[in-house]
Amino acid sequence: AGLSANITARSATVTAENRFKNFGQVLALGANQTTGFVATGMASGEKVDKVTLTASGGTGAEDAAGSYTITPSDASASPSIPPNPFRSENYTISYINGTLTVLDAPTAVSINDWAAQKGLSGSDALPEADPDGDGIPNLIEFFMGLDPTSSGGVPGYGLIMTNSNSISLTYRRAKGITGVSSAVQTIGDLGATNWGSSGVQETVTDKGDYEEVTATVTNPPETTKMFMRLKVSQP
Repeated sequence: AGLSANITARSATVTAENRFKNFGQVLALGANQTTGFVATGMASGEKVDKVTLTASGGTGAEDAAGSYTITPSDASASPSIPPNPFRSENYTISYINGTLTVLDAPTAVSINDWAAQKGLSGSDALPEADPDGDGIPNLIEFFMGLDPTSSGGVPGYGLIMTNSNSISLTYRRAKGITGVSSAVQTIGDLGATNWGSSGVQETVTDKGDYEEVTATVTNPPETTKMFMRLKVSQP
């Protein structure tokens, strides 16, 4: 009886991540952002999963190329199972700004322009040619933003099983290319011919010079086999 305690707030940090976008694209920021930040210093079992992110500019399609400040604020937590006991009043939170970089819009490049830029000519410049002998034709090298004169393959990409009911295919896609189309297709029997894109869901991650695309499909009930392919073609 008669005892008292002085409980001080715990120090924590919320840092806005650096972001990139091309001129002409729109970036949606504001309250209740669930990505684009890193929170550290939380007590065990507690986490920040929502933050307000505000940019000094650059989020609009017509905002000029350049650097803008991303300011984080209002760290909070949404109800979850198991319960997340985080309350901002228990913390002294330091907010660290990030940078939004708006890049110039990429100039649209055709496969012929690309081949000339890479120093290819004659039969080596044809879409089906493989001048570096790595098994990847020029059309795919062009689509993925690879170097057709250096035998490097496509490291780090391919097909994986995401869980017992779905599979995904990850590939890279160059920015600013024209005159080429692509589709991820699936089929349950390689002996059939009815490849299709029904049910394929894609997510895109901006990697600066290129995009990383992950296509996922959920297998129909009782399906024992599923195959995926990336089809790249010229209209």
